[in-house]
Amino acid sequence: MVRYECSRGFCPRGKKETTKHHEADQPGLHDDDGYELNSDLVTKPSLCLSCVRDDDPREEILCTLNRLDQEGEAEFLCAAYAPKRRT
Repeated sequence: MVRYECSRGFCPRGKKETTKHHEADQPGLHDDDGYELNSDLVTKPSLCLSCVRDDDPREEILCTLNRLDQEGEAEFLCAAYAPKRRT
């Protein structure tokens, strides 16, 4: 088992962390170095707020990974975007 340790709740590489100790085999989202990624800290673009998949728990992981991949980009793009229906 690989164990990573961060000080003061943040990893040395600047990743957003919530726990001090990280184990690579724990469930949840992790980066390539094994650090846990907190999906609550990922900025949700306005495009996501108007998407039908925004409230779908089955899509949460894929949407979060897409947001993480594009974090810091000038424009957010999503091929899975489908607008919510107006009622």
